[in-house]
Amino acid sequence: NNGGNIELNSGSVLQNNWMVYSSAIEGGAGIFMDGGTAVMNGGEIKNNYGNTNTSSGGGGIFITGGDFTINSGVISGNYCTKRGGGVSITSSQSPVIFTMNGGSITNNACATFGGGLTVYENSSNGATIELNAGEISNNYALANGGGVYLFLGNAQSTGYIGNGVGDEDFIISKNTVAYSGTSASGA
Repeated sequence: NNGGNIELNSGSVLQNNWMVYSSAIEGGAGIFMDGGTAVMNGGEIKNNYGNTNTSSGGGGIFITGGDFTINSGVISGNYCTKRGGGVSITSSQSPVIFTMNGGSITNNACATFGGGLTVYENSSNGATIELNAGEISNNYALANGGGVYLFLGNAQSTGYIGNGVGDEDFIISKNTVAYSGTSASGA
């Protein structure tokens, strides 16, 4: 998506995509988003594989700009070799707003940072991350952030984990970091 709109509703399935990169900066085996608006109101983004030798990632979704909202649905079984097995966010192209009001990011894996969700923000564009309701669970990372890895290195970026939308709570549970060295963190 580069400036348009996309909506994923109940019954939609985006699965079994395979992306291999050697020198490009892109990622996102399931969805690559570089601007515009995307809303997930159900459906599944599952079993996608992203292999990249660059700093990008996102086995399921890679967002470099735009507004992405998850109201319901499942992002699961995705894998990447770099950041964010389920979702990877960096506002390298334009500002990013990522809002989770429901749904789940579960059973994803990453060989480095953020099995479920990675936010790696160090550009001047800024990112706003709101985790209001939903669940990030049973994800795996080899190095840091089994469930969530946040690096908000820019003063323009903000992160918020709320106490729920309506009667719902936001849950981060049963995530794993498997690194056996001396500096792993954040299951």
